[in-house]
Amino acid sequence: MGNKPDSSDVARSALPWGKTLQARRLAAELTTKELAKRAGCDPAFVVWLEMLPVRPASGLADRVEALLDLHLDPPPEPGPEGLISRRAFTGSLSAMIYYAASRGDIAGAALRPRLGREMIDDLDAARLALVARERAFGPAELIASAAGYLSLIRRLLREGAHGSMSRDLLRTGAQWADFAGWLHQSAGAPAIAASYEDLAVTWARVGGNAQLEAYFLGRRSQIAVDADDRPFALSLARTTIEDGLPPTMKAFLLQQRAHAYSGMGVRKIGLRLLDEADELVDGPRAQDHSGERNLIKADYVTHAYLALQRGKVLTDTGRPRAAIEVLEAGMRKWPRDFYHEGSLVSARLAVAHAAAGDMEESARAALRAVRIAKETGAGRAMGEMAPIIPVLRAHRRKSRTIDEFFRNLNNVPPTI
Repeated sequence: MGNKPDSSDVARSALPWGKTLQARRLAAELTTKELAKRAGCDPAFVVWLEMLPVRPASGLADRVEALLDLHLDPPPEPGPEGLISRRAFTGSLSAMIYYAASRGDIAGAALRPRLGREMIDDLDAARLALVARERAFGPAELIASAAGYLSLIRRLLREGAHGSMSRDLLRTGAQWADFAGWLHQSAGAPAIAASYEDLAVTWARVGGNAQLEAYFLGRRSQIAVDADDRPFALSLARTTIEDGLPPTMKAFLLQQRAHAYSGMGVRKIGLRLLDEADELVDGPRAQDHSGERNLIKADYVTHAYLALQRGKVLTDTGRPRAAIEVLEAGMRKWPRDFYHEGSLVSARLAVAHAAAGDMEESARAALRAVRIAKETGAGRAMGEMAPIIPVLRAHRRKSRTIDEFFRNLNNVPPTI
C-alpha cells in the first residue's frame, strides 16, 4: 500500500477525529452543505461530526468517511504549482475563525476570509448543530460558544456587509441572538435573555424579515412571562401573526398569547388559543407554505410541548387537578431529544401538585426537576418552582422526600 495509512494510522493521528474529517473535507473543496447532500444527511450533522474528538458509532459517519476516503489515503497535497485552491484556503480559514469565536478568542479571528455565501451557510449549519446539542444536553456548555459567534457576526456587520449579503448576515445574526437568548433563558437568567432577544428583534427588523421579527417578539413575550411581567408579555404577544408564517411558528405565538392572558386571570381565552395551536401542529392547517430559506421552523412545538403549556395555564387559572392530568399525559409523550426540558415539565408538575395540596407528589416532581437541572444547567425550572419553595419548606420535617429535595436544591451550582 506504499505510504498510504490505514484506519489504525488515522486512529493514532494527533488530530481529533473530527478535525481530521474537517481537513479532508476542506482539501476536497467541499462545503458542509455539499458533503451533507452527498451523504444524505443534514449539514448540521456534518458540523457536529467535525466537533467530535473520536469517531461515533453511526452508519451516517461511515458514509461520510467513505465519501471522503478517510481511511484510504491522506488529504491530497497542494497542486503541481505548490498552491492550494482559494476555496480550500477560505474554508480552512473559516474553520479557524469559528473555532476561535467559539472559544471567545476574537483576536484569533483577525485573519478571516471575505464574507460570502459559504460563510453564511457555515454559520447557519453551526447554529443548527449547537441547537441539537442544547436540546439533548442543556445550555451550560454552549453559552460561551454563542457569545463568540455573535461577536464575530457583529464584527462582520461593522466592517461593511452590503446589499443582499448584509440582509442574509442580519438574518443569520438575528437567529444567533435568539439562540443566545434561549440559552440564557433556559439557564435561568431572564434579564440577560431579554437583552439578546431584543437584539434578535432589532436585527430581524433592520434586515426586513417580518416573519422572524414576529417570532422573536413572541420569544420576548415568553421571557417576560418568566419574569412575571404579564402586562408587557400580553402587549408583545398581541403582535400580528402573519399568514405566511410556518404553522408551528403560529402555534408558538398563539400559546404565548395564552400564557399572557391566563397570567391575568383570563382562562377561557387562554384555553381557546391553545386549542387553535393544537390544530396547527397536525390538523388541516398544518401545511407549511412559508418557503423561507433557513427560517426558524419552531419544530419543537408538538402536542407534548403544547400540553406543557396547557398545564401551566390550568394551574395559573386555578385548576391544578386538570393541570396534573394534562402534564402527566404530556410527559409520557415527551421527546427523548429534549432531555433537559424534562426539568421544566417536572417543575410545572411540582407546582400543580402543590396547588392541589399534594406535597409529597410535589416534592417527587420537584426532585426530578432539580436532578436534571443539576446535570444540564437548565436553571429555568428553578424559577418556575420558586413560589412553592416556602410551602414545601413548611413540610420538610414531615417528609423524607421533601428533605431530600432541599438537600439537592442547596447543591445546585449557578450556571452563569
